[in-house]
Amino acid sequence: MANSPIHDAVMPPSLCLADNSPESRSSEDMGLSSPASCLSNYFIGSPRGFTSPLRSRREAFLLINYLQDLSPRIDICDPSKRFGREVPKRARQLPLLAYSILAFSSRHLAMITGIDDESSEEYHSYALRILIPILDDPMSSLDENLLAAAVLLRLYEEMCDVDTGTHLVGCARLWNNIPDFIAQGGLSEAASWIMLRQNLHISLIKGEPMQVDLNKYRRSRSFVDTTDEDFANRIILLCCQVLATCFSPGAQPDYETWAHLGKEVASWHDSIPAHYSPYHHSDVKSTSTGVKSAFPIVWMMNPAQVMGYQHYCLARILLHISEPRLWVSSLRTIEHRVAADKAAMKDLHIAIGLGIHNPSVVGAGFTVHHLLFTFLFEIMPRFIPLLLPNQHQGAIPRDAIHRDNMGQRREQCRDPDTKIDLDVSVVYSTDVLAARTGTVDSAQPTWLSGMSGNSFSRVSPSLLDPFNTLCESPERLRQLLRYPLAKAAGEPLFRIDQQTHCVVLQGLGNEDGQAPLLTHKSLFHALSLLLALAANDYQQNYETMHHRSQVLQSLNRDLSHFGGDSTILHTITAILMLISYEYRVRDTYPGPACAATHIHGLQTIISQRNILTSQYSVSHVTRVQRALFWQDIICSLATGAPRVLQFDNRGMFTRLREDETYRSYFALPQGFIPHTYGWPAAVPAVFEDLNALCCAVDTMRRGTRAPITFVNNDDKDISVTPMPLMEDLDDEGYPLCNSQANLQIRLVDLLSGTRRDGSQSEESLIYRACLFAAYLCTYRLSEGVWGGYFAPEKCVTEILDCMTDFTRQMSPWKLAPDISFWLLHMAGGLTNSQLHKDQAAALVERYRCFYSTGYGQDWELVEMRLKKFIWCEHVMKQKMYRFWQECQIGCC
Repeated sequence: MANSPIHDAVMPPSLCLADNSPESRSSEDMGLSSPASCLSNYFIGSPRGFTSPLRSRREAFLLINYLQDLSPRIDICDPSKRFGREVPKRARQLPLLAYSILAFSSRHLAMITGIDDESSEEYHSYALRILIPILDDPMSSLDENLLAAAVLLRLYEEMCDVDTGTHLVGCARLWNNIPDFIAQGGLSEAASWIMLRQNLHISLIKGEPMQVDLNKYRRSRSFVDTTDEDFANRIILLCCQVLATCFSPGAQPDYETWAHLGKEVASWHDSIPAHYSPYHHSDVKSTSTGVKSAFPIVWMMNPAQVMGYQHYCLARILLHISEPRLWVSSLRTIEHRVAADKAAMKDLHIAIGLGIHNPSVVGAGFTVHHLLFTFLFEIMPRFIPLLLPNQHQGAIPRDAIHRDNMGQRREQCRDPDTKIDLDVSVVYSTDVLAARTGTVDSAQPTWLSGMSGNSFSRVSPSLLDPFNTLCESPERLRQLLRYPLAKAAGEPLFRIDQQTHCVVLQGLGNEDGQAPLLTHKSLFHALSLLLALAANDYQQNYETMHHRSQVLQSLNRDLSHFGGDSTILHTITAILMLISYEYRVRDTYPGPACAATHIHGLQTIISQRNILTSQYSVSHVTRVQRALFWQDIICSLATGAPRVLQFDNRGMFTRLREDETYRSYFALPQGFIPHTYGWPAAVPAVFEDLNALCCAVDTMRRGTRAPITFVNNDDKDISVTPMPLMEDLDDEGYPLCNSQANLQIRLVDLLSGTRRDGSQSEESLIYRACLFAAYLCTYRLSEGVWGGYFAPEKCVTEILDCMTDFTRQMSPWKLAPDISFWLLHMAGGLTNSQLHKDQAAALVERYRCFYSTGYGQDWELVEMRLKKFIWCEHVMKQKMYRFWQECQIGCC
C-alpha cells in the first residue's frame, strides 16, 4: 500500500489497520524517529498516488467529527471557515496538522462519551515529535501551518484534565516572533484570531496577563472588511485591550485611558450595521410564552453576532468595574461601587442570556462558562432561585420542598467539621416558594437555618429573638466559631478562645462583651463573612456572597451618618474585618485593589480625630491605627502589593549593633553568600538583622528567659530592653515597635518588589522563597497567645510553590544547591499544617537524588548544613528534627 501523508514513519504500526499482524509490531517500528525524519515528514511534496489519507475507520471518524462538530466552533469568527476547509486539505500533506486534528478530535470524543481513549495522548505525542525539532532548528521555516497546528494542540490542551498552558505559551511565542502573521491573511490570520480568544479566556479566568502583542492585530483585514465575523473580531480585540489595560498585574489606568477605551467600545456599537442588532429581545418579566426566565432572551441572526455582542457586554462589564473613581479614597466610594455593580450586572445578564438562548452557538456557551466562573459571586445570589429544575412546573407544595431537603440537610450536618458545601436546592427552596406565594412561613427553615443544620433551626426565629434585636439567627455563627479552620480567620484582629469559642478582639471593644457581634449588623456580617471564608478554604460560596453584600449595604448606611454615634468603633472593626476578607479570598477581581481602597478609606476616618476622640480615648484610637497598620502589612504579604500606609520603626537593631557583646551577631550566614549576587542591597542587612535576632533569642532562652537588657548611657542604674518579643507583649496584642515587626515590614516591602518583577528564573524563585522563609522564621521566633495561622501558612504555601517551580527547572545533570534543602526544611519544619508538612516531605523525597549521597541520612550532617543559613536553636531544632524523621519514614 502506498504511504499515506498522515501515517509517516513517526506513527507506530499499532495505530494503523493496514497490517495488524504481530510481526509488524517490532520494537524497531515502535521507536522514535530521528529529528531529521521528523523534519522530512513535516511536509510531503506530492499527494499523487495516495488512495486514502487515513488507514483506519476510527481515524476517518475522528476527521469527520472534526469537520462536522469541531471546526464550526473554531471558525465562528472566520468568514472563510479556514480551519474547516483549508486545514483538512493541508493535513493530507502535513502530518503535523493531521496529528493535531486527530489528537483534538479524539480528546473531544473522550470527553463527551466519558470513555477513556489513550489514542489522543499518542496522537499528541506524535505531533510533538514533529513540532519540537522544527522549532529547535534555526534553519527551519516558521509558517502559518505551524501556528495552525499549535492552535489545534492548544485546543486539545484545553480539554485535558490539567491545563498546563504549554501550547498557549508556545503559540504566543511563535506568533510574537513572526511580525507579519496577522498581515499575511489566510490561515495565519484565522489562527491568530483563535489564539487571541484563547489568551482572553485564560487571562479572564486566571487573572494572568495577555501573552500576545495586541497592537499587531490592528493590521488585520478585519479592520477593513465589514462581515459579521470581522465586527466580532474587532470587539474581541477591544475586550482584550480593556482587560490588559485595566486588570493586568500592577495595572492602574488613569481616567483618560479608561475613558478612551470606553469611547472605543461605544464606537464599535455605533458602527455595526442594522442587521447586527438582535431581532428579538425580551427582558425577564415579559417573555412571550409567559414563563419567567432568569436572563433576557436575546436572539441573533448568526453565531458571529452572538460572539460579538457577548464580548461587547464583557468589555462594558470590565469597564464598569475598573472605573478609576471606584478606587479613590472617599466616603462615597461604596455608593459609586454599588452603581457600577448595577450597570455591570445588566450587561452580565445580557451576555449570559445570549449564551443560554442561542444554544446552537457552542462558543457562546463557553463564554458563558467563563463569565460564570469569573463573576459567579454576583450572579448567584439573585438568579439561581429562578434556575431550579422545577421552575417551569408551577408552584411546588411546601411540604414537598421540606421533605426533599431535610434528608439532604441531615447528610450535610452529620459531621460539623466537614467542609461546608451548600446545596443550592437547600439554600433556595424557601426563597423560590416566597417568590411564588409572596410569603414565607416563619416556622419553615430560612436560608440561614438551612445551612446551620442545628436543631434550633426548626424553631421560629421569634422564639429565639422575641425582641428582634439580632441581625440573623446566631446558630450559624456559633457553628462557624467551633469550626476547626476558624482559628485562621482572625489574624491580626482577633483570636477565638479554644475553650469558650468566644471572639477576643485585640483592643477593639471587648468592653461590651460578645453582644455587639450579634446586634451590630455590620460587625455581625463582617465576622460571619471571615469565618465562612475560612471554613470554605478561602473560596467564595453563596454564604460569603450573602454576608459580603450585607456588610457593604450596612456599612453604606453606617457611614452615611458617620460621627457622634457610640457604635463608631464597631463600624471601624467591621471595616477592618472586611479588609481581611478582601486579601484572603481567592480568584477574584480586582485583587488587592479592594483591600487598598478600604485601607485608604479607613485611614481617612481615623484621621478625623475629633470624631473618634469624642467617643473614645486616645489609646483606643491608637489601637485602631495599629490594627490598620498590621492589616496593611499582612495584605502586602498575602497579595504582593506594596504597602499603602507608611510606618517608621527603623533603628530597632541600632542599639544591639552598637553593643560590643552582641555586635558579632550581625553576620550574613555563609550559606546565603553565593546567592546574594544580584539581590537588592537591602537584603543582606535584613538577613544579618534576622540572624542577630535568632542569636539573641537563643541567648535569652538558654538562661533565665529574661530579655536582653542594656545599661542606659545617661543613667548607669537604669536598664533598657530594646528587643521586646511578641510573647512579652501579649496584653497589648500585635505591637509595631519591636524587632519582629521591624523585620516583617522590611520583608514585605522586598516581596512586593518581586511581584512587580515577575521573573520565574531559578535565581528569582530562590530569592522569593528566601524572603518568605525569613518572614516565617521571624514570625515563629516568638508568638504568644496572639500567634495566628494565616500569615505563617501563607509563607509556607509560597515557599512550596517556589520550590516546586524551582525543581521543575533544575538540570538533571547537576546537584541542587544547599539553600533548596534549607528552604524545604523551613517549610516542613515550621508549618502547623500536616498537609503542608506532607507536601514538603514529598518534595524532599522526590528530589533526594539531586543532593549528594547520604545528604539526608544523618541528622548531625543535616543540622550542620541547616546551620549554614538562618538558624535559631530554641525555635527550630526540635521542629526540624521531627520533620527530618518524617522524611526518613517516608523514604523507607
